[in-house]
Amino acid sequence: MNFLSPINEDLVEYSNKLSNQTIGKKVLIHSHKHGFPNLTKVKFAFFTFSSNYSKNQNFVTENFRKLFYKLFYGNWDFAIADIGVLQQGNKIEDSNAAIQEIVSEMNQRNILCLMIGGKKELSYALYHGLKEKTQNINITSIDSEFNFINYDNLKELNFISKIINETNNHLGNFSNIGYQSFYVSQEEIDLMNKLSFDYYRLGEITKDIQEAEPVLRESDIVSVNLCSVKSSELNYDGNPNGFNSQQLCALMRYAGLSYNLKILGLFNIPNTKSSCQLIAQIVWYIIDGSCYKLLETPKKKSNNFIKYMVTYQKNEIIFYKSKLSQRWWMQIPDSFDNNNNKEYSLLACTEKDYRTAQVGQLPDRLLKSIKRSMH
Repeated sequence: MNFLSPINEDLVEYSNKLSNQTIGKKVLIHSHKHGFPNLTKVKFAFFTFSSNYSKNQNFVTENFRKLFYKLFYGNWDFAIADIGVLQQGNKIEDSNAAIQEIVSEMNQRNILCLMIGGKKELSYALYHGLKEKTQNINITSIDSEFNFINYDNLKELNFISKIINETNNHLGNFSNIGYQSFYVSQEEIDLMNKLSFDYYRLGEITKDIQEAEPVLRESDIVSVNLCSVKSSELNYDGNPNGFNSQQLCALMRYAGLSYNLKILGLFNIPNTKSSCQLIAQIVWYIIDGSCYKLLETPKKKSNNFIKYMVTYQKNEIIFYKSKLSQRWWMQIPDSFDNNNNKEYSLLACTEKDYRTAQVGQLPDRLLKSIKRSMH
């Protein structure tokens, strides 16, 4: 953790003046006076990324802290920590190595970790921070683009393309939430279909935000491009279409509720006070979701789940609904399941998938999972 620097002392002084009920009075802070915080009881930690080349980005990540600290602490039964600032390395490889070490350490301690700042390409380092200890890593990108191909520089690959091209990658699934068709080439859509990756158009998610919940429930990594939020929400000259602030906060709470989630990244943050305010509220919702997450695994003999059976072409698809959380799962039929790892025979889904199966159609979520198991 030597890569992380303490936060500015004026922020520490600011937090000391806040009400006892605020986050600033309860969060464990990496400071010059007290050093790195004791993480023994910590279940959520965050750090910011400071760019050597962007004073605007540093303004955002530092001012977010004041806005976050003054929010009121929720009904949370665990400690949270602000573990400081990661300064950008001289080379991208230096930054990646530092991020990987932080993510790996937090994962080993079973601490949900959040990185704030920098460009979305740093998601590549988040993945490698988990790769050593995690198989079949599920990555979800909340973004208006896929960015498989950089048409301005065809020799440059984005983070997911780099992962796919690795000879020994641990990628289980890649999902996109919120893409906009005019930012995505047909070539990229064809590639997503070829690899059986999941992707959800912006309008599809804004019409029914719950459609994203199963995706986030099964995610190990969530990478968020703040430019996926409509520019009018953040008061800058950018994309006029996108999620609104409330929708993104709802998505982040779903992410926090996931027992699989290990690391999140908030990237490409516009340089506005509204961005700082939104980030502060996003972090609040992630923590709040994490406090209420349930470890639920449907079993054949359990009183906590309602079991539904649907016949599809002589195959039985079994659905489970939790009585506690109202969440849904479907069991991949044995005749379709080519994956010997039975951990993946259950797939998170929605009631909509159950209704689709009832009318004799195979849910798209299930179909893609089956195809991925055959790769």
